[in-house]
Amino acid sequence: MTAVALRPARPAVATRLDAVVAVAVFLVARAVSAVFLVVSAPDQIALTDSPTYHVEGTSPAAPGYWQVITNWDGQWYETIARHGYPDDPSVLGPPAERNPYAFSPLYPFLCRAVMAVTGAGFGVAGGLVSLVAGAVGCALLARWLVVTRGRMTAHLAVAGLVCFPTAVLFQATYTESLALAVLVPTLRAIHEERWRPAAGLLVVLAVTRPILAPLALLLGLALLLALRHRDDPAARVRVRPLALLTVLAGVCTLAWPVAVAVMTGVPTAYFDTMRAWVRAGGLGGGWVGGLAQLVGPVLVALLVATALAFAVVRLRRPDRFRSPDGLGTWGTSYLGYVLMTTTVNPSLARYALLTLVPVEPLRRALTGPLDRAVRSQSRVLLGAGLLLGVELAVQLWWVRTLFVVTSPVALPP
Repeated sequence: MTAVALRPARPAVATRLDAVVAVAVFLVARAVSAVFLVVSAPDQIALTDSPTYHVEGTSPAAPGYWQVITNWDGQWYETIARHGYPDDPSVLGPPAERNPYAFSPLYPFLCRAVMAVTGAGFGVAGGLVSLVAGAVGCALLARWLVVTRGRMTAHLAVAGLVCFPTAVLFQATYTESLALAVLVPTLRAIHEERWRPAAGLLVVLAVTRPILAPLALLLGLALLLALRHRDDPAARVRVRPLALLTVLAGVCTLAWPVAVAVMTGVPTAYFDTMRAWVRAGGLGGGWVGGLAQLVGPVLVALLVATALAFAVVRLRRPDRFRSPDGLGTWGTSYLGYVLMTTTVNPSLARYALLTLVPVEPLRRALTGPLDRAVRSQSRVLLGAGLLLGVELAVQLWWVRTLFVVTSPVALPP
């Protein structure tokens, strides 16, 4: 039995092979997800456009793979890719209807470009964009984690991400893959204090997916820490670039809402559109407000107070207890943002993909005990294999129960 140290004594150097391995693991996981989709698709009912489920054209019963991957939000992206954004003011109400302005433009316009060049349909074009972007994102993540956490932990963490129950979306016509491919180098550039690349990537994120608000929070926290230790020359030089990036992230957060206001002539068009999704969900105020309506404000207040206390304790812990690349802080910031801004529905599991949730627990499970003792490689791989098996089993359930539409009244995935 071979003993292995998962936390290297000195930083490892990422190689091209690390990227190749990450892409191979990603593609194998996507092949397994494709099987789940193909065996589940025959249970899907025929769909037409309705107030509860948007369809671009019609969707037949028992669709094939390239059609089923366009389910749910994918239908909205198909509408944008084929027709652009609407110029019909009636969709803005009042009250506003659910409409394409809720969705950022980069992904559907990339799909439109692939459709124009190849002549492929939206399902094929969108699926290919997602696969390529997801592979790039996983390769970038693996190379970064090799440096910060060691080779074995890096690849097992990436495997955990691509097998996550909602990782099917990395091949569906959703923005998760494209956001991953932009988010990972953004977080790395911030962590490594490469301010100019970080600024450029923040601008790209502004038209990719609405996740800049938690990034602005992350940058603001880093700025506060730099100001707190400004007597240290190393911290003092970070104050100005962090301040500029925080402001830029805040401005870019409003870029798409402002663009929608200009396109429609209605200053509140984007926010009115987002409220249409909240009305459809039936519970307002994000998860915090929604749970207060369901279980009462006292219990929710206690939960929020506990979470805030945990956050304060975490920020006050010594650096040696924190994740070596800041991904734990990012995951906490993004999850808090999601809980405050989204309605109570199963989509929380989908949003969790971009918290990079599997990375941090795997780091703790695999490297934490090594502060006390060295574990055997075979035990580590056995534990990781069991975890991946559970993830894939839940993924099959998620596909069959939520992603494939088997009832006219279905919960969004």
